Amino acid sequence: MQRILSLGLLVIVLAGILYACNIGGGGAPASPEAAFSGGDLPALTLAVQAQGGPFNTVGQTIQYQYTVTNSGGALIAGNVSITDNKATVSCPPTNTVGNLNDNLDPGESVACTSSYAITQADLNNGSVTSVASASAGGVVSNTVNTTVQMTLAKTLELTVVANPTTYNQAGQTVTFTYTIKNTGATALGPAQFVIHNDRLGNVNCGGADTTLAANASFSCTSTYTTSDSDRAANQLVFNLVASGGGATSIQSISVTITNTTLGGNPNYTRGATIQHDVEGGEWMLQIARCYGADFNAVRNANPQIKDPGKIWPSDVLTIPNIGSNGPIYGPPCVTSYTSQTGDTWNSIAQKYNADLNVLLAANKTVTLGGGVKLKIPLNSAGGSQPPVGNEPIRLTFPAGTEKVTRTGTVTVSRLKDRYVLTASQGQTLTLNLTASTGGLELAALAVNGTVLKPQNATLTWSGTIPANGDYYIDVVNVSASDRQYTLEIGLSTPTTATERVADINPGAGDSNPSYPAVFNNALYFNATGNDNAGAELWKYDAATNTASRVADIFPGLQGSNPAFLASYNGALYFSADGSDGAGVELWRFNGSVTGRLTDINTGAGNANPMYMTVYNNLLYFSATGSDGAGTELWQTDGVTAGRVWDIYSGDGSSNPAHLAVFNNALYFSAGSNDGAGTELWRYDGANVTRVTDINPGVGNSNPAYLAVFNNALYFSASDGTSGAELWKYDGTTASLAADINASGDSVPTYLTVFNNMLYFGANGNDGAGFELWRFNGTTASRVSDINKSGDSSPIFLVVYNNQLYFQANGNDGAGRELWRYKGP
Repeated sequence: MQRILSLGLLVIVLAGILYACNIGGGGAPASPEAAFSGGDLPALTLAVQAQGGPFNTVGQTIQYQYTVTNSGGALIAGNVSITDNKATVSCPPTNTVGNLNDNLDPGESVACTSSYAITQADLNNGSVTSVASASAGGVVSNTVNTTVQMTLAKTLELTVVANPTTYNQAGQTVTFTYTIKNTGATALGPAQFVIHNDRLGNVNCGGADTTLAANASFSCTSTYTTSDSDRAANQLVFNLVASGGGATSIQSISVTITNTTLGGNPNYTRGATIQHDVEGGEWMLQIARCYGADFNAVRNANPQIKDPGKIWPSDVLTIPNIGSNGPIYGPPCVTSYTSQTGDTWNSIAQKYNADLNVLLAANKTVTLGGGVKLKIPLNSAGGSQPPVGNEPIRLTFPAGTEKVTRTGTVTVSRLKDRYVLTASQGQTLTLNLTASTGGLELAALAVNGTVLKPQNATLTWSGTIPANGDYYIDVVNVSASDRQYTLEIGLSTPTTATERVADINPGAGDSNPSYPAVFNNALYFNATGNDNAGAELWKYDAATNTASRVADIFPGLQGSNPAFLASYNGALYFSADGSDGAGVELWRFNGSVTGRLTDINTGAGNANPMYMTVYNNLLYFSATGSDGAGTELWQTDGVTAGRVWDIYSGDGSSNPAHLAVFNNALYFSAGSNDGAGTELWRYDGANVTRVTDINPGVGNSNPAYLAVFNNALYFSASDGTSGAELWKYDGTTASLAADINASGDSVPTYLTVFNNMLYFGANGNDGAGFELWRFNGTTASRVSDINKSGDSSPIFLVVYNNQLYFQANGNDGAGRELWRYKGP
């Protein structure tokens, strides 16, 4: 009986505990996730103090003291380190503070020190500013800027008064009144005194012959008008210095103009303290983010909340100094969303401007799928504010139309109407908002937050879509009453400068026009028609806009596969298999008939002559002879052919490729038995030498598609670090010209100069795939997106008839055919 009573008593006690902790249901707390209490998250706070002074001599030492505190609710493992742009900071091990273990427990602090010796530059600047931050266990603290003033006998003293000292919209005028005082013992001038302002430029004070007596002063003014971009800033800092009249030292000061409204919500004033009624599902840290407030300040301002992770819809929180730690968005701070098929965590986070990690933590028990209700921490990413309360209104354009019109009313409670449309890179978006009673602003942005048109009172806009995807158009009510509007949206596709020239193999079949060369005012190339002749020699005549087969060198379906076409001495040279038992050898076409020049690899062996290039009145190429030397550099004068050099001595092959003439020498890629891999080589008519080792050691840089542009040799290469990118050689050194695909290989191919720019095919990792690009000597940019649903893969570029021709797949049902770019 005693054992039964004890068991019953235990059950009663446990029930009481469960009730007190609210585990058993009843008035559920606003957030069941203790992870969002803020106090349960690790956090570091850094404070810095500079000691010593006054400072007025080179070599004086400033002593800095740093205090790093675990201000969160979770321990942080490991030692503390501090980075400071002015000094090396020394910190004691974590096990020497607090409870002497290897963790920095909540509330524990570590004191660190450093010193910095003053330089002449510091004295000239008038101050030293250090920038420091602390880290431990993967947690990074706040950044602290510490400025120490120098004490100097200044000749000029500058004071500045700004009026007003705050702004809340674009177009406001701030007037600066400057006073320059001569604090020295002798007069300055006559001279022009100047205020150097980093935003306004130089402001002349007084006339060009102003004289400033000892201890005298005079004033002048200038103005600054706030811009649309200033609206996104917390504050504007104007750095000012005065000079003139032979002054030997200059006082530097700064003036700050504060933005009193941030985050796109004009109903809140930056710096104010407000009361927030807690809604179901909210937690304190997210509420602080919602108002751009510091979490620790919010927690300290609400001592009635014992656990920030357990707040209730009946609670009212005090939120101090809103906007001090980020944009002000305002409620709702948390919303719900029912996921759709195809949603990903990333797409949902982008849709609601939510931090991905916060979103995942808020839904850590959820498996994402269609129809699942999610908790959304709105604006936790701190970017552009998405629509709240209303889903974007999807715009579609009926077939054959490029404009749609929408009317509506933006209420005070809703703040904005948001439209969304799908657009393609290169299309032109035009917006025209009519608001007869005013009070509206217009904005356009990509769903990832990239701004096309900033939100402002300019109600018309036109611009080019930068990338494929969805775009938002916002009609925003900035007044105190409901506003009606009419919005016209135009989306047009400009006439493309690229077009398919011919469909040589009609239908979906590929003709694969390859190895083009200009000869006798026509464009010759290898192609496969639908005439059952295989890959043979074709030509395109721009005058008649027709393509035709020139010869059937290898009768039947196999084809001769002519390749590496080059014009030399009044004939068109190429490699081909003539079905004469000699294999792939050097052939030529004189405008009437084709014929094999010689049999470099005697008998049935293939010489495979490649990369034909004219140099010093001879035709050079890569070939494999029957001399046991492998694939090496050869030449012909149109009568006989001979090997020029055995670069990879013995029976190994150097495989010279991508020949080009630069600075009176023949350049190419090749491999040798010198241990340097495949690198850039040259032949000057007498000797063959390796130019450089771009991928040091045995690594291969594989220079390819050599072309001369802007007095330099450009090519594709990889140094083993940047991937296959665009490189150049100026005759002395090789260097990376452009890293087009920073996260991989852009693989620039078939480099060709056209209209004073370098054109090529490349993958820019911009979502458009492998497309046509160009380089102007400074930057690389994509020319066109020929295949909007994949890779057009433009290859075999050549200039003919003042246009750029190439092989490509335009996804137009015609396969890989002959295309051209007409130029900008």
